[in-house]
Amino acid sequence: QTFTAETSGLLQSIVVRGTGEEGTVVTGSLRLGDATIQSFTCTVSGSVWTASLDNDSQVLDILSATRQNGHVVLTTTEPHGLEAGELIRIDGAASFSLNGQWVLTDTTETTLTILLDIEPKLGSGVVSASKEIGEGQVYTLAIDAVDGVSVYRALRFRETVGQLTAD
Repeated sequence: QTFTAETSGLLQSIVVRGTGEEGTVVTGSLRLGDATIQSFTCTVSGSVWTASLDNDSQVLDILSATRQNGHVVLTTTEPHGLEAGELIRIDGAASFSLNGQWVLTDTTETTLTILLDIEPKLGSGVVSASKEIGEGQVYTLAIDAVDGVSVYRALRFRETVGQLTAD
């Protein structure tokens, strides 16, 4: 199911309608293209289930930023726990084209790789795991198949009001 963001910001929860055995755990993700914005779990309870989302953006301490084969590789001071396909956000970098939201193309325990062919100058830039949605962007809600559970649709995404609308 696809959705278009009405505004930019952080999502607090996803409301899903479906059927299944009470107490069954359902997992899924909110995606922008191939990038995962949020993963979530919810428990079947009646016909409407709510999944709360973790919106704490992890700020990453960067040791270095280097150019390697058409990519920028950021080395963190500690393990970051992110995976290829997730989003990061860079703000305040000395290389202005480095600023913005990026899909990770590769990761190791302490590196993050994005597709950008520049000589990076991070300066006092801040790198964080990004969980924001952007106004006008089209997102996909993917729910993992679970035996005995049928999902009809996501009713709405919300912050204080509906932020995404079904296409």
